[in-house]
Amino acid sequence: AKFYLFLFPFYFCISARAQRPIVITDSLAAVNVCESSAVFQDKLGTLSFEQIQKQQFQLNQGNTFRFSFSSNVFWFRFRVDNQSKFNQNNWYFLWSDGLSDNVDIYIPQQDGTFQCLKGGLLASAKEKVYTGLFPIYKAGVLPQQKIQTYYVRLNSSESINAQLTLMTHQSYIDTMPGILAMVWLVIGIQLLRVLYNIILARYIRNTSFRWYTFHTVIVTISVMGSFGVVGNLFDENPQVAGFLNATFYELMPATYTLFIYSLLNVKTNFPRLRWVFFLIIAGSALQIGAYAFVPKMYLLIFNNYLFLFTEAFLIGMCSYAFVKGISINGYLLIPCFLTLVPFIFLNLRALGYINYDWIYPMIYLTNFLEILALSLVLGKIIQA
Repeated sequence: AKFYLFLFPFYFCISARAQRPIVITDSLAAVNVCESSAVFQDKLGTLSFEQIQKQQFQLNQGNTFRFSFSSNVFWFRFRVDNQSKFNQNNWYFLWSDGLSDNVDIYIPQQDGTFQCLKGGLLASAKEKVYTGLFPIYKAGVLPQQKIQTYYVRLNSSESINAQLTLMTHQSYIDTMPGILAMVWLVIGIQLLRVLYNIILARYIRNTSFRWYTFHTVIVTISVMGSFGVVGNLFDENPQVAGFLNATFYELMPATYTLFIYSLLNVKTNFPRLRWVFFLIIAGSALQIGAYAFVPKMYLLIFNNYLFLFTEAFLIGMCSYAFVKGISINGYLLIPCFLTLVPFIFLNLRALGYINYDWIYPMIYLTNFLEILALSLVLGKIIQA
């Protein structure tokens, strides 16, 4: 999942279909590259850059680079025509997804060669051309009255849903404070929620609430990973960063299930269905060990389908419990379901079944509402 992609449209006014090639004028400060790009998929991932330049590219559809899970290496090509007479700024490429394995941008040089700027989650700290949460690549000063061709090489174990923006340094400076404020607000809300729950779990002797607290710990680390925080902490060992980013997300079906198992008192109320709960937990946990011999992409695909089954099963079990009048702490379900339901759309989007831009904003909103709902939950727990 790529949690800050939706922030960019708020800061850039981009036409529905950009001109080809991208025309730089004196008044232009930022432009979406995706709308003016062509794409080629190297299915074996063995072609050299020289061979790629000779391939037939197809026009990219839409204002983002959006592809479902694939082992292909994606190449994007676009051209930039600097017609500005006064705009002699240093330009930068901003990539909106910090979870892509490798994102390399090929910058044309005056002698006809290309400089490869390396980045991505699995790029080593020594070769990566940027630091921090946001992948930013320096394109330099664009030559005037000259059309230049650029290439982007992308491979990712995750589904691809990202945007590449060409912007001036001043535009980057003006834009980043707002985006960073939003990112750290979301992270801050996540940290506030989990710390709030951990402290309360120390004093509230309710097993279901403690399982819920454990679940929020896993979710919080997963969200921080999606923003690139985990990747920056393990910048010297990108393989570990990639493993941890996926691990905590893959554990979420198990932690959701453990919480609902405790809440529904499955051992007493649904003894014949205990094996289904155990299978979900085992399937989620075994993914971690499977990294030794199964490619990450296939595990992520499996996890998205497992997540969808888990969501449908848990919602069905809780609905059945309400219909049958089984005594459960229904108030504790409110904060859990506020975040469980939006993840259905996130999984469907990752698998390529739907494509909606409102999914991430909805997840942020439900996370905030979850904190508010906890006040009602805790009041009922204390009252009991």
